Amino acid sequence: MLNHGQVAGIISSALVDLEIDGTNRILVLCDNAFRNPNNGDAWYFLSRVPIYEAEFNCRLVIVVDHGKEQVLRSRARFLEYDDYSFEFFTIQATFSDLASIPESEAFRRIVTKRNHSRLSNYFYNLGFGDRENRVVRAPRFPPFDPEPFIEAYDIDPGNTFWIVPHSMWFKPMDIAYWNAVACILRNIGFRVVFNSTDQAFDGTLAFIPWESTVAFAELCGHVIGTRTGFFDFAIIARAQFVIFTPNGYLGEIWNSYSVDNSDGHIKEIPIKGRRNFSDLPELRYFPFINRDFVDYVFRLSLDITRFVIFIVAKDAFCAGSPRIADRRLRVLSLLGLAFDFESSYRWSYYAIIDGGKVVAEEGSYDRDLAFAYNFFDASGSSHVATVRSEGWNVNCSPVTQAEVTIDGIRRCMNRRGLNFVIWDKAHSRCLESVSFDTFLPVAIFETDHLYRIENGHVDDD
Repeated sequence: MLNHGQVAGIISSALVDLEIDGTNRILVLCDNAFRNPNNGDAWYFLSRVPIYEAEFNCRLVIVVDHGKEQVLRSRARFLEYDDYSFEFFTIQATFSDLASIPESEAFRRIVTKRNHSRLSNYFYNLGFGDRENRVVRAPRFPPFDPEPFIEAYDIDPGNTFWIVPHSMWFKPMDIAYWNAVACILRNIGFRVVFNSTDQAFDGTLAFIPWESTVAFAELCGHVIGTRTGFFDFAIIARAQFVIFTPNGYLGEIWNSYSVDNSDGHIKEIPIKGRRNFSDLPELRYFPFINRDFVDYVFRLSLDITRFVIFIVAKDAFCAGSPRIADRRLRVLSLLGLAFDFESSYRWSYYAIIDGGKVVAEEGSYDRDLAFAYNFFDASGSSHVATVRSEGWNVNCSPVTQAEVTIDGIRRCMNRRGLNFVIWDKAHSRCLESVSFDTFLPVAIFETDHLYRIENGHVDDD
């Protein structure tokens, strides 16, 4: 690596060799383009360069890090059309040495600072708008043939969610979170693909090259993921985006943004504050999901190995419309349950999940069901549980029973709908008893509150 004096000498020589006069030709150092060409600010800077040159009738020669030149050129090539091309000066030096060289008419430093606290301005600029009266050069991408992508990734055009789980800037959210999101989306009728090559993701993997990113997002219609440079590039797609910033814990975020660019005019809705999954704005797509019910099942699934979960039905446990019942109760598949709820709303039903494994699940059209189960805590102590479920069809009457008894103590709330009893194996205790009146299109939530489960973790307060 060159020292400071050598770097200064090379720049002085470059001003002569490249005929940099400070008027017709200017050597520029952009902090983001030099240090992190993958950054959205570098992308924005490049989009401004052709406009600046045309406006001031000069040529900008961009200083680029020798080791990152190809990355910057890969971004720049989408802006090189109509006989326009960028001019770069490559050097192997540190940014601090370059930044310490005094500026002049011939050598200038550009800092791309914008209001990141208002993400709408940030996205809008990257979306090549003119909210701040800054016209930029929009990219042109190579022709895109959707048919190979539809066939390779099983895309339903306009009805597919492209999940973007990775980010360079934030602690990654657990894969279990993204798999749960994908399960919910699939259960309500969307196709799902992941922008990843990690086989741990439960679904189709579609790691798309840069030149096809925008067109692929438009093909899918919906993109959801963690705040990252990917969205700096993809945000110009005519699609709907849900973008959020995690705080490092499962199912919880700092900020989320719903960005609608489906008509080519970016509209952004910021939602401030820490939120659970059920509060995220993408739920506006899901009119038949009850948020409390979905959020509760989702949180259980995040730390399912810690619990013994008892689920028993009473009376009629799903609404009369099979469509509503199917779209809502199939979220239980997050817990590993395989029962077909679509046409069984007055059936008897129970399920027991121990440490993430479904050990018992049964439904019946017209008879009451009972089951006994012995289980062990993490410490090795044993417990005896019995469950009982009576659906409306048993006696053609709402006078029915739902029971969960653990070591002789009745734990179930015995309410119409689905009743949950959660046993915490680590602490050898009944964590809580919850019921959802899922017979109603919008379920009524009731609880015999013992402890709280938040984001898959037990809160003893």
